[in-house]
Amino acid sequence: MVWGGDTGGQGEIPPFKSYKAMSALNPDFFLFSGDTIYADNATPAVPNPPSETVQDFWAKYKENRTDAGLRSLLQKTGTFAIWDDHEVTNDFSGPSQPLTPTGLSAFKDYWPISGERSEADKLYHKYSWGNTMDMIILNNRGYRSPNSEADGQDKTMLGEEQLQWLKQQLLESDAKVKLVATSVPISIPTGKAMARDGWANGDNVNPNDPTGYENEFKQISDFIIEKGIKNVFFVTTDVHFAEVIKYDANHDGKADYNELISGPIGAVKINPGTLDPTFGPEKLYAEGNFFNYGVFRVDPATQQATVEIQDENGKTHFSHTFELE
Repeated sequence: MVWGGDTGGQGEIPPFKSYKAMSALNPDFFLFSGDTIYADNATPAVPNPPSETVQDFWAKYKENRTDAGLRSLLQKTGTFAIWDDHEVTNDFSGPSQPLTPTGLSAFKDYWPISGERSEADKLYHKYSWGNTMDMIILNNRGYRSPNSEADGQDKTMLGEEQLQWLKQQLLESDAKVKLVATSVPISIPTGKAMARDGWANGDNVNPNDPTGYENEFKQISDFIIEKGIKNVFFVTTDVHFAEVIKYDANHDGKADYNELISGPIGAVKINPGTLDPTFGPEKLYAEGNFFNYGVFRVDPATQQATVEIQDENGKTHFSHTFELE
């Protein structure tokens, strides 16, 4: 598979060379991991943002479709698109953002969303490739509490129903690899101070910041460890740099799960910073200031999974092979 995100905003417009490079790999599928447009940024399609009408949102999607490499990739392989904030507006919380219904409608108009994923606009779903890999796609936007709310037992990013569904999918999976597609990162503080947008509260940045969603992610982390679930990989984009992280959340010297991050394909380029330490992260790789995408290969014959980060020209900057348990 290939995955990427962060396309078409912050001064970047098509063409984006990464799509041509991804298409040349002839992948089994493409995971478009959020920020598939930047509805709240100025581009020729919407010179006076933010997008407000469904026609504005459509224009953004159509603008990105002028990229020949993207069209080649979409024609060649299956695509699983998930939304993040810029499909509506920066750092939005779905239930409290009035533009959510319009942005979601346009997202479903332009991306192939199965009937089951579309039902009640839940968007979360599991896809299986035999007993080799399960991909569990989350909806990190549609059910979340406001970012500015203090973290605690009642604050949620996934909503109770989706959280319990995620645990069930992880527990019942007979696949060697469990790939969890989350549109926001675990340990990279994102969003504004006092309104964290990802799971991390950024206590290494501001120890007095009570926001974030660490309480909910701790439930997920504890569940993976307590149930002995192996070979879990969280995959994301969102932060505009590439990073591969392993986690020892219970500090027993063994990796409990991993996080794979790529991007951007076509948006502002950022350099990596310091990780929030809550879940015991260890950087295997971190690099910024270049356009990139990720490649993930699972080989059941050798019991190995390999992640690569490639630049827009198809050059591999990092490769790491995980021995599957």
